[in-house]
Amino acid sequence: MQHVRSATELPFAQRAQNCAGVRRAQLGTRSSTALRTDDTDSVRPRSWLLYGGARLGARKVASPNRAAAPVRAAAAAVALATALLIAGCSAGDHRGADPFSAKSGAAANTPKPSGTPTPTPSYAVGQVLRTYHVLPDGFLAYPMLDKSYMVVSPASPLPEVVKQDIATRFSTAENQFGPGSASNLNQISAAAQKAWDTADTSSGKTIIPVVHGWTALAPAYETVGRAWLVMQRGKTAAQYSSRTAAMAAAQQVASTVQYPEVIVVD
Repeated sequence: MQHVRSATELPFAQRAQNCAGVRRAQLGTRSSTALRTDDTDSVRPRSWLLYGGARLGARKVASPNRAAAPVRAAAAAVALATALLIAGCSAGDHRGADPFSAKSGAAANTPKPSGTPTPTPSYAVGQVLRTYHVLPDGFLAYPMLDKSYMVVSPASPLPEVVKQDIATRFSTAENQFGPGSASNLNQISAAAQKAWDTADTSSGKTIIPVVHGWTALAPAYETVGRAWLVMQRGKTAAQYSSRTAAMAAAQQVASTVQYPEVIVVD
């Protein structure tokens, strides 16, 4: 009978060869098992059942390789999109509006003027104003006795209605105290001075009143009577016996002052 050697009795080289063959067989078994990872639990290897596979029953479990496939595909798609985006930015194609650029940002938000601008009102000498206006340079609002205002200009002749308004003020000042006398002559003179100041200031003109009014008669100045007076600032009113003489004297005064206006008060 042939003697069968035990494993320990085999030469070392043969024992190593036998172990390598067993190892290859095990690896082959594991490879064939991996090929069936998409089968049901009933065909899973026992080792898989020991790590919780039995709890899942007969439910089909996707292969780890198959589960990773969509993830790998999504990652590839993200990488491709990122590459395309970077390539597009570096290519210099900026046809889209940049929300942070000066053109599409600050300039786009700049408010546009709305409506038609309000035109600056124009004024003319002789224009009637129902209320007081602050007028442009070269114009004044003269206050009329009827509480309205009229546009005047120092560089233009006064409208006739304004000249009549000034004459009325002088006439009122001359007659409000009755016939002139030694007792009221100072009152008449003060009222006439007030009317004169108002006319000068409100019209911008140098008013030269020619007044047929009460005064202390020259040359003695001892009696009060009526005479034609030509008044000018800083001087005693000059007395004349006729209107013609007074008007000639007034024109002479007008030739020596700026913006003169002769006002006749009968």
